[in-house]
Amino acid sequence: MDDLSQRDLSDIPDEDLSPDERRELQRRLEDFVGLLRTRAGKGAKAPAKPKRIMQWDPVALSRRH
Repeated sequence: MDDLSQRDLSDIPDEDLSPDERRELQRRLEDFVGLLRTRAGKGAKAPAKPKRIMQWDPVALSRRH
């Protein structure tokens, strides 16, 4: 039996797939969805911090530079 994980199953009509080929396609789909979920989780950013409002004080601002 050849390795189903390496076989191209995209050209075979659904009704002609064997049970093993169907399981392999289901496994590939689950792997793909799992990768998408992990990538979406990594892309999530922390909530933005609220901006701090500073009182206008020219003396304090001149000391910073």
